[in-house]
Amino acid sequence: MDKWVSQCFESKTNLVSNKEIAEILWSIWKSRNALVFNSRWPNPNRAIDLPLTEQAAFLRWNPRPTNKDEIQSHLPLNWVSPARGELKINVDGSKLEGTVDAAVVGVARDHGGVLIHGFALSVQAGSAEACETLALLHALRFVEEKLGSIFSQNGKVEVQTDCTSLVRCLLNGEKDPWETWALVEECNAKLAQLDFVKLRMSMGQVGFS
Repeated sequence: MDKWVSQCFESKTNLVSNKEIAEILWSIWKSRNALVFNSRWPNPNRAIDLPLTEQAAFLRWNPRPTNKDEIQSHLPLNWVSPARGELKINVDGSKLEGTVDAAVVGVARDHGGVLIHGFALSVQAGSAEACETLALLHALRFVEEKLGSIFSQNGKVEVQTDCTSLVRCLLNGEKDPWETWALVEECNAKLAQLDFVKLRMSMGQVGFS
């Protein structure tokens, strides 16, 4: 390991950056601790893929150097960070009154509030409830497609929505409106499949607590 690290730092090819090396070593150390203290067998692929994916996503969404003060200035006042190594995805939807034109967004941040990934899509929705449900559904699809291979073994992802009626339908089994029935059923199926995903209700500032 020491020899590999030395070679990476001395290499002029820049195949792996110094920051990526540090992230990978930290990930390996956490996997080692999970085995020693929690008897949780490590996933070698995740130990390497997760830090590389996070680094690539960070550079994509944060093209310029960002210090802690700049990060905090872009966070809502009541945003609560997830645990280290976990992600929080806040979702929201907005519909243009009198039309079916709508948009859904999702923002994924790590424990430090750094923007890791996200999505923004134009959709069609017959109501505000349908729009919010679509926002959650797209977030779950996003997690499955982009993050599933990384977090399915040991990681956790928290998805938050500010739609009270939707959370009650999914967590408390309350009857959902007929117009969102099919969407809610798909959300239920995704949540059952993605057992590393936790759904929570956003409190305070809409969509970003």
